[in-house]
Amino acid sequence: MRPGYRLCISWSPTTLWASMIDEPPTPASTLPAPAPESSTTLAIVGAGASAGGLEARTQLLIVEPDHVYVIPPGREAPRRMLIVDDNEDSAFGMATLQSLRGHTTRAVHTGPDALSVALEFEPEVMLLDIGLPGMDGFEVARRMRLLPGFSRIFIVATSGYGAQADRARAREAGIDGYLVKPVDLAALHALLCDLDARA
Repeated sequence: MRPGYRLCISWSPTTLWASMIDEPPTPASTLPAPAPESSTTLAIVGAGASAGGLEARTQLLIVEPDHVYVIPPGREAPRRMLIVDDNEDSAFGMATLQSLRGHTTRAVHTGPDALSVALEFEPEVMLLDIGLPGMDGFEVARRMRLLPGFSRIFIVATSGYGAQADRARAREAGIDGYLVKPVDLAALHALLCDLDARA
């Protein structure tokens, strides 16, 4: 993508829209809200892409009806990332965003699927919703740690529950990071950068 262009992508559970706008980058405060039938718009502002993902100086904005999330410039090391969320729209959006940041992503919507897909996909990072039907995220994390070769997987909870008791349960289950929804993307970026520093 050339400098001075803005790519806007909007998605719903069933449809993806994309448009390229030939104009100078627009401040986040003036970006339009997504179309009524979509839930979220991803705006890519700045300078272009390479084979490994977006260039480091490219800025990403997530535009929702009530929020604009600014994703920090720069990019953490690319990793295989499994997104587990029973909300298909949220899972698709996060997978799309992390793919644009250079990660290889898969998205699943149940705990059992997370465990089975992990054996084939071998993720290095898991973004794990806690409020999953049937098998909650705490149990998924405990079982994931018991799988051969997954003792060091980096698990980040993405949860609507933010009480200290929930965070304590997450630590007991072997979860490395805890982010309350809506996910603070800058905080997620910082967690992944910390992971890079420890590698």
